[in-house]
Amino acid sequence: MARFHDIGLRHFVAQIEQAGAEVGARVRWHCDQWLAELVTDDRRALVIGRVFPLNDAAAAQIATDKVATCALLADAGVPFVPHHLLRFGTGPDPVALTRELVGLPAVLKPHRESSGVDVLRAVDEAEALAALTYLEGRYRAIAVSPLLPIEDEYRLVVLDGDVLLVYRKAIAAGEWRHNLRFGARPVLDVDPTAPTPAALAAMRALGLRFASVDVAVVAGRPKVLEVNSGVSLEHFSQAGERHRALAADVYRAAVRACLA
Repeated sequence: MARFHDIGLRHFVAQIEQAGAEVGARVRWHCDQWLAELVTDDRRALVIGRVFPLNDAAAAQIATDKVATCALLADAGVPFVPHHLLRFGTGPDPVALTRELVGLPAVLKPHRESSGVDVLRAVDEAEALAALTYLEGRYRAIAVSPLLPIEDEYRLVVLDGDVLLVYRKAIAAGEWRHNLRFGARPVLDVDPTAPTPAALAAMRALGLRFASVDVAVVAGRPKVLEVNSGVSLEHFSQAGERHRALAADVYRAAVRACLA
């Protein structure tokens, strides 16, 4: 099993230990620091990876599925970037289906989680064929979404209706994905007015207590891009001392909520 520092949890481990100490909880690590056990005299909470025991199991699973998330957002009237399910080997030609679902250019990605891994764009049929052939070798199904001209993208971390953290993802030069692991910078001191209503509405629609919500601004309108029930701030923490302190505040609040 990979050690925690190999899978990007170095800051997370320290932040959880600090948060536990501040609330009087003993922190025991298992599975090479992938699983945390927080214990007080009368409470016990388990945290695996970046997933806290604050959301019910169904809501947490829905949030990991981009297509299921979109179904609930649509039903609740929350503006969102559409994601459609494409299953390999059970329907028409995948390139033709991509054209039918969203047209080209398109974004092709795993429909569950991914953290930006294997998120590909296809401008024309040749790129779509190459991307779909690659993804078919790795996944049984993917999500297909339109490639939109995103003006800004924000991440908001929400706990029980309160926005604990909001930052803008400034993409790296020559990159099109707004992922910190691909060089985007987390910009603080942003105006949360635009993305907050959509993020809070998404949390309500999915029945989540604690999650991060990515909101894209397209043509001046905020749209929910995806929701993550596992709150990862490791790359955010690497951006500087202030970022680490803000991430620690988020995890401190989550730990308190788990043991309340």
